[in-house]
Amino acid sequence: LAGHLVAVAMLIVFNTLLSKVVAVLSLFLFAGFAEYVHRSVVFAAGSIMIQTSLLVAEFSELLRQSSGKKKLGRKPRLHLRLLLLPLILVGFFLLLYLGGNKAFAKVFSDFFNSFSSYFEKLLSWISWGRLFFMLLGAYITGSLIMRTRVGRLADRELSFSDRLLRVRQRQRARKPRTDQTPRAYPLPEYVVETQSSSTGAGGLAKLMLGRMSTGILALKNKNQVGLVSLVLLNILLVLINITDVIYIWTNNDYGKDQSLTELLHEGTGVLILSVVLAMMVVLFFFNGNINFYRKNKALKFAAFAWLGQNIFLVASVFMRDYYYISHFGLAYKRIGVLFFLAVVLTGILSVIIKINRKKSTYYLFRVNGNALVILMIIASTMNWDVLIARYNLSRMNQIKPDIEFLLNLSEKTIPILRQHEKELTQLTANQVYYFGISDVITSDDSFGGYSSGRHRGRPFSEFLQDKEDRYLRRQARLS
Repeated sequence: LAGHLVAVAMLIVFNTLLSKVVAVLSLFLFAGFAEYVHRSVVFAAGSIMIQTSLLVAEFSELLRQSSGKKKLGRKPRLHLRLLLLPLILVGFFLLLYLGGNKAFAKVFSDFFNSFSSYFEKLLSWISWGRLFFMLLGAYITGSLIMRTRVGRLADRELSFSDRLLRVRQRQRARKPRTDQTPRAYPLPEYVVETQSSSTGAGGLAKLMLGRMSTGILALKNKNQVGLVSLVLLNILLVLINITDVIYIWTNNDYGKDQSLTELLHEGTGVLILSVVLAMMVVLFFFNGNINFYRKNKALKFAAFAWLGQNIFLVASVFMRDYYYISHFGLAYKRIGVLFFLAVVLTGILSVIIKINRKKSTYYLFRVNGNALVILMIIASTMNWDVLIARYNLSRMNQIKPDIEFLLNLSEKTIPILRQHEKELTQLTANQVYYFGISDVITSDDSFGGYSSGRHRGRPFSEFLQDKEDRYLRRQARLS
């Protein structure tokens, strides 16, 4: 106390940086000596550091004891555990939907900007600097006056002495020296809980739920986490589907505007990925004995609603692809999207059957593997180049044909291109298309495709004739 008073006096007299630091340190050391039984400055400094770090835990423990309910302190921690995985899933899928749906991203951005501006005006009267200073002062004051019950250093110092004692070797061999000093400060309950909960097995469920993933209530806890997660994800997906209904299903001019074209083209892959991940989320929650849990009806209903909404999302992606094909014609990727949607739809339906009829994971692999092989066989029965050329050229009055893409199709499309040679030649002449032969195509017997910007003003018929001549030369060489 005397040392602290001297330091404060020197602070008043000199007001130097050294006097300020010494005054603060002496205040904390005085608190350490006053609240614990210490003889050494080192142990007193250690005790006050432990007290400062455990202030929040000690204050929570006092509130729990004052309420008279021993398990009241566990409920907030339990609720945080139950909400951890749902919040992570919602945040992850929100990022996916923002990247895959520009309309939803714009709506979300406008809402967030309006909310942040309103929140800014609401809290404009708060001085954040003063609030932080007040909270910091309250924390420091609490660290000085609220003694924690973790007095390990005080207990440890009781076993030390200034005198050096001789310990005989035979006594040490017969009776190993252990710390048998009685504790003057028994450890509180929350410290014991923290130590015992630090050892845990791996696994995502155990990582998120901790000890709640094992024991008698493991299924109940997993059911609650799954229900909360799927309810929040359903709410999020409802907003996505409402946005799709407004901007896709009810918009008759969809795809004619360039901004809408970007909305169609970008993000389709992300939305398909989100549907696949949605099935994985459902399989994660319906893994093991949770399928036989008697009180999982609400979880099943939430899962079916989530999968049903993903079916609607698949339909929305199909509508995007349909608008693209209607306005810009067929292409490899647009056809690939249709087949991939068929695979995803089969996967969703198989997951629904798995949950409803308690099927195994092997059932999913078997059904979806067979469906994938069947779709691949169906895809191999079509000559897609001929179908693309025939579809795009039959709708020249509605679709602006991509001449370079048509010329790079296989030689099987030459008869179809010949049928529309006159129209394509007029189209390229009127719209001043510029075609050029790539470096690869200038070789003697190879066809590498066409690129724009080489030979200006060449008519379409010349490129088509060149394509046919090279094909005939190659066939003659092979025969």
